[in-house]
Amino acid sequence: MNPRLEAENIQLELYVEIVKNMQFGLIVWHLEDPNDVTSFRLVTSNPAASRLTGMPLQDFVAKRIAECFPSAYKENRGTLELYAEVAVCDRHIDQYEAYCSDESIGGKFFSIKVFPLPNRCIGIVFDNITQQKQAEQALRETDERFRATFEQAAVGIAHVAMDGRWLRVNQKLCEMVGYSHQELLEQRFQDITHPDDLENDLNCIKQLLAGEIEHYSLEKRYIHKDGSIVWIDLTVSLAKEERGEGKDKGEGGDKGEDSTLSPLSPLS
Repeated sequence: MNPRLEAENIQLELYVEIVKNMQFGLIVWHLEDPNDVTSFRLVTSNPAASRLTGMPLQDFVAKRIAECFPSAYKENRGTLELYAEVAVCDRHIDQYEAYCSDESIGGKFFSIKVFPLPNRCIGIVFDNITQQKQAEQALRETDERFRATFEQAAVGIAHVAMDGRWLRVNQKLCEMVGYSHQELLEQRFQDITHPDDLENDLNCIKQLLAGEIEHYSLEKRYIHKDGSIVWIDLTVSLAKEERGEGKDKGEGGDKGEDSTLSPLSPLS
């Protein structure tokens, strides 16, 4: 056999194995009529495409897209028009995300890339990202609940950086010390801590950062914007990043019987 022909045959076999073993789905469509975006016909697909869609796509070879995905076909004509441009104009569609509501697929999110192939064919490479999208939604809902709890808390709460800068403060803390959100974010907790209480607070923070204690509580004085003294019952713990390093500390609590539940007027 001609060495070049043999090399081409080996190359072709390798391509077939690569496509067959891809973790991403691959579907090839042929646009039969350039003037009819509904004329896409399924040419071939790899095993991952069937696994990710939950459909036996090999059974749909040579069928039109309306037969393969009837619901999605009706709702996404604009997408088909873009796919037709890929087939006719030799353009690419970079990665995008789409939700497929077709009953045969059961409603899934996909990450998709589309590229042109010879003879008005297109290749669609995709991955099922439904779990990722659900996790993102759950994270957003958790964050929204946290924000609501943080802002509506009956005690002062703050996130504070390692150098003492206020990173985030709630309305209750602002009311306790007389500063607006923006005014506090431009300061450090050291700036409004009574000088006689600062050393004790900083020593506790050093113990916290050294891992000698997990949290601490103490009574201390803040200096109100109007110059008056505000006594608070302070509880501080170290927030951890995923890699285990300290991120910030939390401060808060009016002086009261249960600062996590009941708002009480600070002692002045």
